[in-house]
Amino acid sequence: MWRYALRRLFWGVPTFLFITLVTFFIVHLGPGDPAFVSAGASTGSTELAAEARARLRSQWGLDGPLVERYVRWVGRCVRLDFGRSFHDGQSVRAKLGERFARTALLALAALVVALLIAIPVGAQAAAHAGGWFDRGVGLLCFGLFAIPRYVMGMLLIVVVGVQLRWLPFMGMGSPDAGEMPGIERWVDVARHSLLIGACLCYPLAAYLSRFVRDNVAAVLSEDYIRTARAKGASRMRVLYVHALPNALLPLLTVIGLALPGLLSGAVILEVMFSWPGMGRLMFDAVMQRDYPVILGASALAAVVVLLGTLAVDLLYAAADPRVRYT
Repeated sequence: MWRYALRRLFWGVPTFLFITLVTFFIVHLGPGDPAFVSAGASTGSTELAAEARARLRSQWGLDGPLVERYVRWVGRCVRLDFGRSFHDGQSVRAKLGERFARTALLALAALVVALLIAIPVGAQAAAHAGGWFDRGVGLLCFGLFAIPRYVMGMLLIVVVGVQLRWLPFMGMGSPDAGEMPGIERWVDVARHSLLIGACLCYPLAAYLSRFVRDNVAAVLSEDYIRTARAKGASRMRVLYVHALPNALLPLLTVIGLALPGLLSGAVILEVMFSWPGMGRLMFDAVMQRDYPVILGASALAAVVVLLGTLAVDLLYAAADPRVRYT
């Protein structure tokens, strides 16, 4: 297994370089000039503004060939130096570390809640396959999965946040959160994260419910399940002890693919809910033509996806002794 992991890591290097190369050229060849944004579009025709833009481009290293600039950027990435933001001059690595933790916390919480909902609901739907519960859950799951996250987000903001005023929907905490005691501060953060977390969670819970249902239904038709029933095992024991553990093994692969989707799907929601995470950081960087932040966030996302898929493969092999990597 370790040889397989090392080989995957080795081939992950050219994959990472290809992803960053495409991103680098798309960002730099796209419309917009960060020096023009920083110098101000209102004075763009004056000679003073032109000199300021030229000085900024030279200071930021934007006046050299693209290939040379990419090689320099990769060399800094190896040292975990993503440069400084064009917008505020802060370290990109520090900004990514702070924002990524907030988005990762939100995504992991949404994933855990989705699994806590999907596994029992899907298992019960499989146990009553073809019945009213199975049909009702299927209809609900397909309906929820068809609703875009941003539509649900707007509905929750208008109804729950504005009209009913049950939960806050802007930011990660109240303005006076810094003065609150520890427990009250965590409760305040939890209340602010409920609506955006629900928007992240519901389509994943709907999809995973159907996935678990189909896998459990397939396992329930196996010979060893009929043997367990013939030996007098109760219905609950057959479902949760014999069928469910084997049916959940393919779920590891789905989880590995879902995590990057959660991180990327949070971009629109973080803008809507003013959540200070990676999605909001990336959106602001694109609007400000902040190349170091865009490239740093893209590189971090690529590393997360590559390492996440590798971790899922290794966990799958550890959970199923029949799987062997060479």
